[in-house]
Amino acid sequence: GYQWIVSAAGLGETIVRSFVFASAYLVALLTAPLVAKWMLIGRFKAEEMPIWSFAYYRFWVVRQLTAASPWVLFRGSEIFNLYLRLAGARIGRNAVVLTRKVPVAADLIEIGDNALVRRDVHLSGYKAEGGRIAFGRVTIGADAAVGEGAVLDIDTSVGNGAQLGHASALHPGEAVPAGKRYHGNPARETVSEFDRLETVDVPAYRRWLHSVVLLGAAIGFGTASVVVTVTALAFIFEGAATSGTGTIGGDIGTALAGSLALFAFWLVGGLAVHLGSAHVLRRFLDAERCYPMYGAHHLAAQALSLLAFSQRFQTVFGDSSFAVDYFRWLGVRQPDMRQTGSNFGCATIMQSPGDVEIGAGTMISDGLMVFNMELGHGSFRVVPVTLGRRSFVGNTVFYPAQGRTGDNCLLATKVAVPVDGPVRENVGLLGSPAFEIPREVANRQRFDPLAETPTAQAQLAEKDRFNLWTIGCHLVADWLLVFAFLLVGAIGVALYPVIGWGAVALGFALLPVVAFLHGIASEWFGHAGIRIKPAACTIHERYYWWVERHWKFSETFLKYAFAGTPFRPIVMRLLGLKVGRKVFDDGSSIPEKQLVEIGDGATINAEVIIQGHSLEDGLYK
Repeated sequence: GYQWIVSAAGLGETIVRSFVFASAYLVALLTAPLVAKWMLIGRFKAEEMPIWSFAYYRFWVVRQLTAASPWVLFRGSEIFNLYLRLAGARIGRNAVVLTRKVPVAADLIEIGDNALVRRDVHLSGYKAEGGRIAFGRVTIGADAAVGEGAVLDIDTSVGNGAQLGHASALHPGEAVPAGKRYHGNPARETVSEFDRLETVDVPAYRRWLHSVVLLGAAIGFGTASVVVTVTALAFIFEGAATSGTGTIGGDIGTALAGSLALFAFWLVGGLAVHLGSAHVLRRFLDAERCYPMYGAHHLAAQALSLLAFSQRFQTVFGDSSFAVDYFRWLGVRQPDMRQTGSNFGCATIMQSPGDVEIGAGTMISDGLMVFNMELGHGSFRVVPVTLGRRSFVGNTVFYPAQGRTGDNCLLATKVAVPVDGPVRENVGLLGSPAFEIPREVANRQRFDPLAETPTAQAQLAEKDRFNLWTIGCHLVADWLLVFAFLLVGAIGVALYPVIGWGAVALGFALLPVVAFLHGIASEWFGHAGIRIKPAACTIHERYYWWVERHWKFSETFLKYAFAGTPFRPIVMRLLGLKVGRKVFDDGSSIPEKQLVEIGDGATINAEVIIQGHSLEDGLYK
């Protein structure tokens, strides 16, 4: 493809060829999981298979291709529903499926007419247990609604017109009766309302036109990416081929110049697009106004939700004082902001940052997801959300548009935020459904992250210098990966006249090896100089700053690499984890690997978090 595009005569032909190549490549990525599923599996059935069997290997291939496919970019549209039907699922008319977790065992998934499945709902149709993979049905009835972050295990159902609240779970064999509302883990009946917008009947042609626009946008973005990439590579490699490439020094010089240019382009251009889109797209939406889905406003809302989040830039700025400025650039309101040095972690999702207000002195750990685009059956609206003053938000908190919390509130990890009743203030909330606990921890008087004493200000200034050095080292580590990739490419160009396409094959074989070694080196560099051990300190002490550095450098592809394979335990051992024999890990997240030990024969399902720390109110334990 590269050779075909660079041989084009003029910019116009280059764009045309890039369009053809991008379209063909997108079609290949979209069809690969479907072809693999029907060739390797056929139809999924409610049965079990032993892990590490050949049947499991076929399933794993299908699961990996499904996870890597760009189908998830079309979630909530008719084209996504079409994919699910082609994969074997039964999807009713006008169903809205917004989950980012694309179902794997699609034949076992049934979603009724006008059903609403919100973002981050888990309904994969399988689970791992006791050395086996078990498959089971998941049924969502007509006009039903499933909240953000809900988990539907195998052999579960939500009846017609029923509702399952956010951060709730149905365990195997459980069901929500028709017309009922359930919430909690495990789910139980409630009077809370999780589906507040009126149903809007959207014509079929509008739904399909929306899908066509999404497909066109994907092809357009792919075409632009191909043009930029091919032009950059041609400038780097073709220029090097006529100026002394073929020597080690020439290859290194080519990779060095090219990697610096590409990395600077990503850092400046990517940040400008990311921040600019958050402000421009927000101008197309009025707060509290209901819009029908699948129109221009819906497209703007989808683009805003997608472009306003960047994991890479949050990793760069998070866990430091600079995160406050980063979120201010995104449009988040922070009146009377009080700097703690760790106001935000490295992963905060806000669907409309310009409609979020963070109270003074509030601290937010990783994984806060503010769903302030309230969705219904055919309509949506942007809702302003305020997190009260001097509050603390734990990990993986799904904050709904109608959340009822105020000042000085603790939101514990994975809490189901109340959506009705009085505004909770001066309390802690724990569990799903949430119950109240004391707001103050026993040793709260030890440390005030908002103190403005000379000692506290000096510690904060020193922390800023340390964090700035950490950010610089992290950017250098990212650049080194780009440099290593381009160096492999430059060597491939030098060898191409000698061994032809063998040089290309060798280069592609080396790239994952380079990425693997880079990930191992980053993890160990992140906690160089300390050993993660049981400890208790404040966020203004140097030991904690080293821990923050470790978290930042552990955000590599190895965090979830080789999930569901026998190689996963090997990788985790290389990263410092004590892992026994015959362990099955389907994709866990373990921040403090040196504090965790996993015994022989353990089974860990996808997206399990094994966390060895708490950070409540700036006390790291």
